Amino acid sequence: MMKEARFKYRCRFCGTTYTSSITGEKNALMSLIATINDLDTHKFLIGVRPSLIEIHTCDKNRTGVSDLIGYELK
Repeated sequence: MMKEARFKYRCRFCGTTYTSSITGEKNALMSLIATINDLDTHKFLIGVRPSLIEIHTCDKNRTGVSDLIGYELK
């Protein structure tokens, strides 16, 4: 059974940690390496590559910036 990888982000403003993009276990490390090195991935990866930063909607109508901190396998 193949595990799925969920990319994790942490908001700089409110500190919330959450998961975003989901991919297979085999693509997770390659996606992470491609993202941090800004490599062209369309040739060898399937799916959407995670971004290094995302906009995060915090509580009380506040908006923060979240950083990619890694991935976890489920």
